[in-house]
Amino acid sequence: MASVLVMPKLGLTMTEGIIAKWHKQEGDSVRAGEILYEVETDKLTNDVESKEDGILLKIIIPEGETAPCLEPVAIIGTAGEDISGLAGAGGTTAETPKEGGKAERIIASPAAKKLAAEKKITLEKIQGTGPKGRIILKDVEEYQEDLPVSGGDTSGVVKVKATPVAAKMAAELDVNLTELSAEGRRISKADVAAFVKQGPQPKQRATEAVVPMSAMRKVIAKRMGASHSTCPTVTYDISIDMSALQSMKDGMKKETIKISYTDILTYIAARTLLEFPLLNCTIDGENLIYKNYVNMGIAVALPDGLLVPVIRNAHQKGITEISTELLSLSEDAKNGNLAPDALQGGTFTITNLGMYGIESFSPIINLPEVAILGVNTIQKAPVYEGGTFVMKPLMKVSLTADHRAVDGAVAAQFLSQLKRNMENPYLLML
Repeated sequence: MASVLVMPKLGLTMTEGIIAKWHKQEGDSVRAGEILYEVETDKLTNDVESKEDGILLKIIIPEGETAPCLEPVAIIGTAGEDISGLAGAGGTTAETPKEGGKAERIIASPAAKKLAAEKKITLEKIQGTGPKGRIILKDVEEYQEDLPVSGGDTSGVVKVKATPVAAKMAAELDVNLTELSAEGRRISKADVAAFVKQGPQPKQRATEAVVPMSAMRKVIAKRMGASHSTCPTVTYDISIDMSALQSMKDGMKKETIKISYTDILTYIAARTLLEFPLLNCTIDGENLIYKNYVNMGIAVALPDGLLVPVIRNAHQKGITEISTELLSLSEDAKNGNLAPDALQGGTFTITNLGMYGIESFSPIINLPEVAILGVNTIQKAPVYEGGTFVMKPLMKVSLTADHRAVDGAVAAQFLSQLKRNMENPYLLML
């Protein structure tokens, strides 16, 4: 018996997903455990495996389309099986008035409806190419391309019918489409080429590439924009003598214990935050929510964006435990295997740009947290000590705090204590 596959709910906060790629096509055989398609969420791309053997009889949600969680995306069954009762599964409907006042129901995907609304396009004018005539995003995009385009100088806004290729070519060659004649038909690429050949050589324009943002980049843009416009932030810098931590790190290396400065800083910062609960709280409207635990977010750079996996209860974990967990989370993030819930629940974030030689920066707060710590490079610098100058390995850290919750004095006290703990790590053992 045929089964309807639905968009999985991969995390507590997930409401919808984008079909990033189908690994199987209609008519292909599928075995249980095989990767069937990829789902792109707000922050992650996850592989979805088939739970049964069979034939992929119908793809309901094509690549690039969005579907709400638990919405049908495909049908698996046996070869030749009748799925007429299932093939119309999925999609949303829109009612458009017919003559006589009766409404006709139009099936369209959420993405198609959204684009049509943005472009003020009536869905009843579009011929759907999806299952059972379902209008998909591609149909709306192609319909939009077929609409008359304005040519060149828009001061008079003269509408000219032209193919998308012709319009693009005319724009690149600086050709005013209103100067061309196509005798009642749409202007074609050949018409533009012939016009260019007859007239003077047009000016060449600098080329530009328009690349749509990925789902991850859209979320980053939205969240960073919201943080920057919402939070009145101040960034505070302090330099830390890393001599003691360098010696400790070198000593652990001799014992074949490999840790990074991020591991050490996570360990020390988590314990320091317990002394300054205001830096570890979150904002909810006009309320501050204090936490008696530290869930440390660690920013991980990816080729197409940034993720912040969370080490839960970091204040209760040892350095080696933190190091092992952070390595695992980072690898999962870079391989696209990070569970959505691993990105939730952070109370404080650390972001490290020191490996790139950055000396100071102002990190943006990861809402609803109230602070974020930026880590910079370690540099040798002269320090006056014992009546003479001594070269010391100094590392500057940059704390950005939300002034709605954290006053300057509290931020400064936290940094001073963090500096003291890092320069004298034995204090954490007392």
